Amino acid sequence: MEDAREAAISKLSELLKHPDDLNSKLAPLIRKLTKEKATIDAQLNTGVQSQLDHVQEGLETLTISSRNINRVKENMRCIDELCYGAQSMITDFPRINEISQVHQNFVATEAKIRAFQKLYQQLDDLEDAFAPMKNDIFSPHDALLHVHYHLYKLEEFRDITMHQARDSPHDVLITLKTYFRRVDVLSDDFTQHLWRLAKNLIPLIDNGCGSTIVKLIKIIECEEAADEKAVAAKQAQSSHQDLQNHKKWRLAEGNPRTIKSYRVEFFEQLHQSLLEHFENVFRPYRETEDWQGALDATEFIFEELELVYDEIVPKFPKKYKIFPYFVLEYHRHTYDLLNDMVQQDLDAGTILRLLKFVRDYYATMSTRLGVTEELLEPQLLDGQEQTLVGEYLKLVRQKLVEWTSNLMSSESREFVTRDNSPEMSPDGQFGLKGAVDLFQIINQQIDVAAEANQVMKDSQSFWKKLLASELQKQLEQPGDGFIEYVMALANDQLKCSDFVNDILVRVPPIVDASYKSQVEEKLSTTIDGYLQIAASAREALLEITFNDIKPVFNELFTTSWA
Repeated sequence: MEDAREAAISKLSELLKHPDDLNSKLAPLIRKLTKEKATIDAQLNTGVQSQLDHVQEGLETLTISSRNINRVKENMRCIDELCYGAQSMITDFPRINEISQVHQNFVATEAKIRAFQKLYQQLDDLEDAFAPMKNDIFSPHDALLHVHYHLYKLEEFRDITMHQARDSPHDVLITLKTYFRRVDVLSDDFTQHLWRLAKNLIPLIDNGCGSTIVKLIKIIECEEAADEKAVAAKQAQSSHQDLQNHKKWRLAEGNPRTIKSYRVEFFEQLHQSLLEHFENVFRPYRETEDWQGALDATEFIFEELELVYDEIVPKFPKKYKIFPYFVLEYHRHTYDLLNDMVQQDLDAGTILRLLKFVRDYYATMSTRLGVTEELLEPQLLDGQEQTLVGEYLKLVRQKLVEWTSNLMSSESREFVTRDNSPEMSPDGQFGLKGAVDLFQIINQQIDVAAEANQVMKDSQSFWKKLLASELQKQLEQPGDGFIEYVMALANDQLKCSDFVNDILVRVPPIVDASYKSQVEEKLSTTIDGYLQIAASAREALLEITFNDIKPVFNELFTTSWA
């Protein structure tokens, strides 16, 4: 109530913003709201009346149904009384009924004997027809439905016979089981063959055996229908315990069929086959820890799912939802593969490849198969992308530091010892090898510009300190080659500034707009740093020059000058 009051006040405050609105807008607003209220009241009255009419119709229907049920009960009671009364009208009805029952038993016994006599011949025929299919799942399966139909009848005959003989002596049961042993064996072999087919749906398509898949589904549907009948019979039997002892009730004997649940088992076998398929594909990569190779090998996922959509889906009833099942199975196995990967000690290249794979995986699923990311559960990497990015940056940082440290160590050794003259370019300028080598490393890691920028700043600090310390040594104890190396260092730093300027041109367009100014600022600062070192080298040369001529200047305008 309070919420409605507050909402009304808020609405009025929007409509009447100024004191003058009370004079100019109030009357039209009242008329408008009154009209809207009348419209809403009319709609509510119509809706309520409609609901009342529906409720009234429902009550009338229930009353009529109850009346019809009572009428049916009364009619059935009359029929039962008439049947019972008719028995007393027929002379010797009990004897006639008994003779009829004996005749039925004789007929049933004769049919049972004939069925036993034909049993082994039927089994021979079925085994001969089944053998070629059993030995090769890619062979023609024209007789598959024929074998299933007759085997189904034999299983039904076996189940009914064993159920009828359930109270017989033990030796009778043993004899019957011996008779039916070949039926059991053939039934087991046939079932296992069906599951072999279920495990090889894609190979069957590749070998042009699509019709075999259709026959497999027909058999599963047939067995499912038989299961449903058996379940319904058992439910009816349990729901009518009062009729259990009634000899005329058809379900009094119960249903002897064992529930097979072929559809559930089919999906279980399919799940197991896909699990084995993924294990076989990726086992070599797991054993060699070739994770990038494993990611490259995942292309079969999309190819096989396209095959499923084009060739397998049309052969299944829609209720099986076979394509979503395949998609989720493949996705979950991919999820497990990536989880195994992230548990390993991955190098930077593999982490980068993994992150790219996840992005491409979702894009490919959407573009090639029409499966959006929201339908693919669970999420690949469980949202650990940022953690992997952090790990990748850490590894890159370590490698950059390692490479540049080795490079700086080599360069500094040459700069300090000066055993050989620095390299000279074709245009006659001294130079060091470090600039080219350093920026080859940086260009390879340009996707992590922040880390590369830090490496460049570290190298600048290193050269500043080294130049200052070597300059001090040179001033205190002059040696050969220092001037050439300082000139080489200055040229090297100017080259570095040019390299960074190239990076400044290339990188900002490919980074996010929110980071563009930050990247430009840091790279500009780095360029200034290289130019400052070059200026420091120039100042060092000047300082050495003035230090060399200082004794001469000290003797100017002295007696020794004369």
